[in-house]
Amino acid sequence: MSLEAVGRSSTDSLALRSHGMEAILAEHYPEGAFPVNYAMKDLAYALELTAEAGIDAAGADLVKALFNEAVESGLGECYHPVIATLIDREQST
Repeated sequence: MSLEAVGRSSTDSLALRSHGMEAILAEHYPEGAFPVNYAMKDLAYALELTAEAGIDAAGADLVKALFNEAVESGLGECYHPVIATLIDREQST
């Protein structure tokens, strides 16, 4: 199912439209629009809390790895959905 189809359903949301349709589909990841570096900081806080609570946050750990890869690739200042390009790259190899 495409993001456009989901966007026309009851599951539509601001996050879907801004992160999914306006950034990922358009491949538009401007610098300064909540960059990977900021998202990494917030994710680190969340992972710290999950560790303290004994919660397995495997999905968040995967996102952390993608954020780290983005920074290492020089994408740390780009809008955080830029990690979609890394996922696409991994799936195409």
